[in-house]
Amino acid sequence: MTPFDTEAPAVKMSGRELYAVTFAIILFGAAIIALTWIVGPSVAPIQLPAYVWFAIGFCVLGMLLIALQRILAPAPYGTRLPAGQAILGVLAGSILYAGAMHMLL
Repeated sequence: MTPFDTEAPAVKMSGRELYAVTFAIILFGAAIIALTWIVGPSVAPIQLPAYVWFAIGFCVLGMLLIALQRILAPAPYGTRLPAGQAILGVLAGSILYAGAMHMLL
């Protein structure tokens, strides 16, 4: 018995499959939140201003589009932003949107 026999086996998954799974998980979460919002409007998860909900929606949409772009239009390595930087850009944009709308209102 080698020391490697006790480790969990690695899953053979391509980058495209990983992004497809990520896209499906985010889409499933958004559908569950939408159903909660439709079924129980008086029992909303948190009462927040509309611009905060819009910022959350933009953030979720941005995350979906990052994964969808990497599935549908793969590019050679090094010609696109790394996923971490793209996610930080989406988060920063959503926070800036919410902050700007808070100041405008």
